[in-house]
Formats: sequence, structure tokens, C-alpha cells
Amino acid sequence: MLEISDLKEQLIQAAINNDLNEVRNIAKKSQQVDFAEVLGELNERLILRIFRMLNKEDETDIFSYLKPEIQEFIIRSFSSKEVEEIVKDLYSDDLVDLIDELPATIVKKVLRAASPKIRAEINNILKYEEDTAGGIMTVNFIEIKEKDSIEKTIKYVREIHEEFETIDTLFVLDDYGHLKGFVELKDLIFNSPKTKIKEIMETRLLYVNSTADQEEVANMFKRYDVTSIPVVDDSNKMIGIITVDDIVDVIEKETSEDINKMAGIKNDDQNYFDLSIFKMFKSRTFWLVILLVLGTITQILTMLFYNLYLGDVTSLDTNSKGYVGIVLMAPMAIVIAGVVGLYGSQSATIMMRALTLREVKKKTIKTFLIKESITTMLVALILIVVNIVRILIIYVVQLGEINTIVWELIGVSSVTILISIIVAGVIATLAPIIAKAMKLDPANATGPFITLMIDIITISVFFGIGLAFF
Repeated sequence: MLEISDLKEQLIQAAINNDLNEVRNIAKKSQQVDFAEVLGELNERLILRIFRMLNKEDETDIFSYLKPEIQEFIIRSFSSKEVEEIVKDLYSDDLVDLIDELPATIVKKVLRAASPKIRAEINNILKYEEDTAGGIMTVNFIEIKEKDSIEKTIKYVREIHEEFETIDTLFVLDDYGHLKGFVELKDLIFNSPKTKIKEIMETRLLYVNSTADQEEVANMFKRYDVTSIPVVDDSNKMIGIITVDDIVDVIEKETSEDINKMAGIKNDDQNYFDLSIFKMFKSRTFWLVILLVLGTITQILTMLFYNLYLGDVTSLDTNSKGYVGIVLMAPMAIVIAGVVGLYGSQSATIMMRALTLREVKKKTIKTFLIKESITTMLVALILIVVNIVRILIIYVVQLGEINTIVWELIGVSSVTILISIIVAGVIATLAPIIAKAMKLDPANATGPFITLMIDIITISVFFGIGLAFF
């Protein structure tokens, strides 16, 4: 198997030399997903030249692995006839995935290129919610009859197998489309040709309703260890199947969603490098701001308990370091450490996901770090603004005025947030990369160790700057 770097070098050279046979030979001996990845890294002129050199079978298969923006570019650039050549061999579920990512004008071009049969199949899938069994199923499956012999069935499968995505399992339906059973392809091979399908079919049925949530479907695959599950409608008629390769994407998406929620990140299953900086900023800021605002409750409670323990703190020297450090700064430190710690967890989670999905490579680390740095600065700025507002509200209510100490507290906490958020982002982003480079498990570098280190740094910075101010 060719390494990605070697594949890219050979492909570029073959395209420059306009060597049709070499391009097709490279496509034949390389993995299609790798070929698609390399194609996506080339300039638009080379992409079109290479893609037009491929034979029709490889062209369609490789197209389904391309990034949405590359697929869109190819469809925009190709004639209606060329688009038709691609579309006619794509399975309906792949076409639905394609349509979901394209603008309306390009969708029309794709649908015009599709046959009436394909358009009907697409409509059958699109009428279901995206995250349901009906939304992720393929309507391409082999239907057989229980009264037929194995000999007749094998002949039938040989004639039509190229039209279907999977032929490992054949589904036995009655005249009304109801699922009666299924037969594995191996069962046809190891039984007598004269045997009837009814005699060998499995009648212990496992199926899912078209409206079932995709997470429920994923759990069924894990529980029953199957390669495909039939999908039925409300009248119990079979309308499609979900294959294991479809459910792998679902499991990845659901897992990413759960991890993101735990880290306080609004879910987005796009490739990291396809996300805009604004989208990254928005996805991470929501829970940080919520935590900072709700952390005010913790800060006020801590201050109230200080009053109970120390008596009437208003009688204390408000200019003393003891008063400022214990009564004013300590409660605030709890809130700031919590917010900075959450940001560190977010950064570590995003880096871990990118490493796991192999989105981060040597050549993309610089881009990754630049995007994280800009996002970090934007997050720090919005948190500083929210922090200033909440401190002003707290002390206006408590003291009835805004004095010099309050403004100094605002200055100390704002500088602390800026420095600590930057440091937390750097540590949480680089630690998994360094661990991976040292052949260690990056997950070990994103747990309690990072949380503890960020807390130590945040508290040290906060009280250290405080000493300089007070």
C-alpha cells in the first residue's frame, strides 16, 4: 500500500506528464479513501485533470470519499453529461449525504442528472429526519422469495448484484413487502441448489422502525453483532437496510457529540479544518459565559460565609491585604479557576478528537495552532467583558458604590483571565501532540494532570498579580 506522501508525489507527476495510464494505475493500486484525500490537497486545475483521467468505476467510488467542498467544485465544473456519469453509479444513501452538503443550485444539477428511479429513492430517504433510521438507511437491498430455489436465487443475484451496495444478506419478503426472513449468501453456497429458500431462511427477525433514533440503531448493532439491519415502516413493510459502514459514522458522530457536551462545546461533527474561527468561537463560548455568570452565585455564597465566620467584615480595614485577599479575591479565584479549567478541557477535547480522526498531521499543526490562538484570544476577550459586568453588579449591590479597589479587582481578574486562558489553551493543545510524538497515549495527557496544572497556574497568576496591585 502506498504512503500518502508517495501517492501524492506520483499522482502529481503523472498528471503533469498527462499520463492517463499511470493515473489509472495509481488509482487501481491505492486505497480509494487515500486517493480522495490526496486529490483534496491539490489545486483545482490538477483535481479536474486527474478526475477526468479516471475510469468511470474509480471516478464514482473516489467521488464518494471526497470532501463536500471538492465534490461541489467538481459538480460545478463538470458538464451535465459528466455529472450524470457520476450520479448514475452512486448509491442513493451516498447521494442523500451529497445533497445535504450542497447549495440549492448544485442540488438541482445533481437531481437533473439522476434517473427517475434514483430520484424516487432519494425522496424516500429525505422524507425522514436526518438522525433517524430512515434518514441513514439505503433503499438498495436484494429482495428474494421464499418459494424460489437456491439455484434460481443464485442466478438472480448474479444478474443484478452490481446494482446493490451489499449482497451479503438477502431479504425474504412476501407479496405485500413484509419481511419474512433473511438468508446469508454463504447459505446459498453450502446448500443444495434444489433446496427452497423457505427451508433455509432465518425467521428470527431483527429490524428497526424507520423513525427510530440513530443512536438506538447503533446500540442494536453493538448488542447483536450484525452487519446489516432491515428498516420497516409503520405498516411493517421493509423499505431499506442500514449497513455496518453506515453505523460506524453514526457511532463516531454520537461519541463526538457526547464528549463535546461533557466539555461544554456545542456539537459540530465537521472536520476541524472545515470550521470557521467564528463557528469555533461560538461553539465554545456559550457554556464558558454561562459558567462565569452562574459562578457569581458561588462567589456571593463564599463572601456571605466569610461574613458569618469573620463577623461584620465592613468593620475591617478594607485597604489591608488580608481583607482584599481573603474577602474579595479568594471567592473570585474559585470562579476564574473553574472557567479557565473548562476552557482547558475544551481545547484538550478538540485536540484529542482531531488526533483520533487523524485530522492533525505535521503539515497542518501550524494551521491548527493559529486557529486555536485566534479562538483563544476571542474567547478571552468576551469573558473579560462578561467578568467586568458581573463584578460591577456584585459590588454595586454589596457596597452601593464602585470604589478604587473594585476597579483594581477588575484589572487583576481581567489580566488573569487573559493570561490563564492563553496558557490553558497552549497546554491543553500541545500536551496531546507532544504525548503522541513521544509514542504515548494522548488521552493520558488530557486528564487530571492538565486540570491540576491549569488550576495551579491560574491561582498563582491571580494572586501574584493581586500582590502587585494591592
